[in-house]
Amino acid sequence: MMPDLRSVYIRFALLNYTLCYLLTYWSTQFIYSNLGSILWSLYPICVTGMAHIYLPDDRLNMKKSLSMAIGFIGTIMLLYNGESLGEDKVFLGIFAMLIAIIMAAWPNVYLKIKKPVINTFHLNAVGMSIAGTIMLCASLLF
Repeated sequence: MMPDLRSVYIRFALLNYTLCYLLTYWSTQFIYSNLGSILWSLYPICVTGMAHIYLPDDRLNMKKSLSMAIGFIGTIMLLYNGESLGEDKVFLGIFAMLIAIIMAAWPNVYLKIKKPVINTFHLNAVGMSIAGTIMLCASLLF
């Protein structure tokens, strides 16, 4: 396997599937799951922002900027109407969820940077298999 391909697979397996899911599920002990879903609506905004920074051919234009603003406003409106965000340590849960969202966005942008031709089914199958093995081992240890 070429080094570029290997790095894409490793990033997807470790960041997108293992650490991202770990942080997402861990944070839901401090925040309600509906808040987690609302926070995950920031994922496309993170991908778009990272793409603007790291991909020279994918710059923000007026249409993308307006779409990001509408999405962000929608997320704020959903959060604003909520009566309670969770139990104790809500800030910790929200912070962990936001880190998970950023970590999930990065491998997608990295894939575009490296521009390898990868079958998406294969990428997901290998990444989830590696992540599943890691999570299984971790669950046996803890």
